[in-house]
Amino acid sequence: MTYLEWKNDVLGRFIEVAGSANAKNQCVDCANDFIKRVLNLPYIEWTNAIDFPQHAGDNYNFVWNTPDALPIQGALMIFDIGEVGHISVYDEGNLIKFRSVDENYPIGSPCKVVEHNYNNVVGWLIPKSGIIDTMTLEEQKLLDIIKDKGLTENDLRWVADLIQKQSVPNYEKEIASLKEEKHEYEISIQGLLAEITEYQKDVANKQSEIDSAKKQLENKINELETMTNDRNKYKGYYENALKDQVNKYTAWELIKLGLSKLFIKK
Repeated sequence: MTYLEWKNDVLGRFIEVAGSANAKNQCVDCANDFIKRVLNLPYIEWTNAIDFPQHAGDNYNFVWNTPDALPIQGALMIFDIGEVGHISVYDEGNLIKFRSVDENYPIGSPCKVVEHNYNNVVGWLIPKSGIIDTMTLEEQKLLDIIKDKGLTENDLRWVADLIQKQSVPNYEKEIASLKEEKHEYEISIQGLLAEITEYQKDVANKQSEIDSAKKQLENKINELETMTNDRNKYKGYYENALKDQVNKYTAWELIKLGLSKLFIKK
C-alpha cells in the first residue's frame, strides 16, 4: 500500500491496533497502522509516543529536529507534549510548519490532517529501508526524472500527491460542473432570445400602429385641405355673385333697398 492510499483510507476514521485495550484510538494506533500497512514493519507497541525512538530498534533512523532539518513524507514525527507525548505521520511542509496525519489530536479526534509548527517536535523516525519502495509505478518513473534535478524524495511525493489531487476523476468532476454551468448559460441565453423575440414583436406592433396613425393623420390633413379648398371656392362663388348683384343697382337704389328692409323688419 502506498502512503497516499493509506492516507485516503484512514482519514475520518478511528484506528485501533496493538497496545493496551485501555487506551483505544490513540495517536500510536494511527502510527502503528501506517508502520504495518505501508512500511511492512512490526508494530511498535506497549510504549508511549515520546518513547517510540527507544523502542524502534534497528529498522529506523532517528533525526533530531534542527532548524535546517526537513522530514520526508511518511516520517514518524515525535512530539514532547504532556506525559506521554504525541506521534503523527508527516504529510508535507517546509522548515516553518508542516501537516501530518494525526489521531486523537485534539483528544477524541479520528484520523485527520493537522497543521503543526516544530516547537514541540523532538525529531522523527525514518525507516532504513526507505519509504520509496512503496511508491506506485508512476511515482517511480517520476523519481528517475527529478533525481537529475537535485530534488529529494519528499519533493517527489509532493509532486505525486499533486498529481493525485489533479487526477482524472477530479477533472471529470470539474468537466461535469462546467457542463452544468454551460447548460445553465444556454437556458439563460434561450430565455434572453425569447425576450428579444417578444420585444421585437412589440416593436413591430408599435411600428405598425405608428404607421397606421400616420396614415390616418395624412388622410385627415388631406380631408382638411379639401374642405379648405372647397370653402375658399364657395366663398369665391358667393363673393362674385354678391358683387354681380350689387353692380346692378345704383348707390341710391341700394340705400333705398336697405331702408326698406329695415322698415320691414320693424
